[in-house]
Amino acid sequence: MQRTQSKTSTAEACEAKTDSRLCEKSFKVSCFLFHIFLKCLKYLKFEVVFYLKVVKALVHLIINSYERTNSRLSETLSTFTVSYFKFIKTASLQETRS
Repeated sequence: MQRTQSKTSTAEACEAKTDSRLCEKSFKVSCFLFHIFLKCLKYLKFEVVFYLKVVKALVHLIINSYERTNSRLSETLSTFTVSYFKFIKTASLQETRS
């Protein structure tokens, strides 16, 4: 009985560690996709509403994966936040010019 509990707790610990790694990778990939999206903005010619929808989806993906991650990714998150607000400012300026 005790042996079964030990195996179960070991499996749960391993699963939690794997889940944390996957969340961390998901967070980094999401930030990377957002970064690529921002770099491609000058070549893409869509309406601002489309950009905002894409950004909103990426933001939710990043925040969800970050919340599930136990590791410290504050540097990446702050870089992402700065990029996000720069994007919003640029999108607002473009919309007022139109």
